[in-house]
Amino acid sequence: MMQETRKQGLLSANARAQVGASGLALAGSPTEVLTTNAGQAALDIQAIQYGSQLRRNNMRDQAAISRFSGRQAKIAGYIDGASALTSGMSKMYDPSRTEYDPSRAVIFGLSPFA
Repeated sequence: MMQETRKQGLLSANARAQVGASGLALAGSPTEVLTTNAGQAALDIQAIQYGSQLRRNNMRDQAAISRFSGRQAKIAGYIDGASALTSGMSKMYDPSRTEYDPSRAVIFGLSPFA
């Protein structure tokens, strides 16, 4: 942005120097050309600013989408984990077996090597 402003200032100064070197007075056509050039330079700078704002807004939107996707993935991970836990626990229960079989019993808190 600053580079474009500096570039336009240098171009404007160069145009004024050329008009002065040619011996023409700064009235009439030379003045109109310089004014038109200055107006066009201002429009160019505004176009650059607008493009920068669009890029900035797009980046912010992409960041928001990425954050949302991350939160959704985190929640999906919790749900998958809970589903696996529930599934595993339900497989441990066998309603067809009524007698106690110590080899199939699940005992929490004891070492299997004891």
